[in-house]
Amino acid sequence: FMSQFSILTGIATILTILCTKKIFIYASWFKAAILTPVVLGITGFIFYFFLFYKNYLMSQGMVVTAGFSMAIVWIGAFQNILSKSTKYALFDTSKEITYIPLDRELKMKGKAAVDVVGERLGKASGAYIQQALLIVTGGSLLSLTPILALLAASIVLVWVTAVFKLNKKYSALVQVKEEENNKEFGYSCAKTNA
Repeated sequence: FMSQFSILTGIATILTILCTKKIFIYASWFKAAILTPVVLGITGFIFYFFLFYKNYLMSQGMVVTAGFSMAIVWIGAFQNILSKSTKYALFDTSKEITYIPLDRELKMKGKAAVDVVGERLGKASGAYIQQALLIVTGGSLLSLTPILALLAASIVLVWVTAVFKLNKKYSALVQVKEEENNKEFGYSCAKTNA
């Protein structure tokens, strides 16, 4: 299962990377940046929906009982595959693009804060939260599913809100840089013509 999962993640990431350039050319930075949390939110909703309503769907005869648990596992796998591929191709690219209009010092400090502190803190926090929930509730991962679903939904909402706020700041900074470049270019052209 894990080897198939890894192969599918690689294929999905390559296909997404091939589309990344077109997304940034024909769409905007905002649309590329918002795709990752949207994909994560939609696929997460589908996964949790089938997980929570598994017994109801089986009792109503809407799904075949045999193999439905494995189908839920594959839905979760595809959720993970799509979120990883959009993260690698779109999120990481849009994150790096936000550094372009910054001056050298802010670029270095921003990359250090996000890449070094932010990534490791995020991964460690996720593990600590999950372990703390397991210890406090004394349950299994399956019993934590409702809490994890709420946490996932909250994180997606915070992420989408952050993308909207960052888009405003990024767009304003890009506009300022373009105006500075236009003034500088206009000035240099006038100087060479004189």
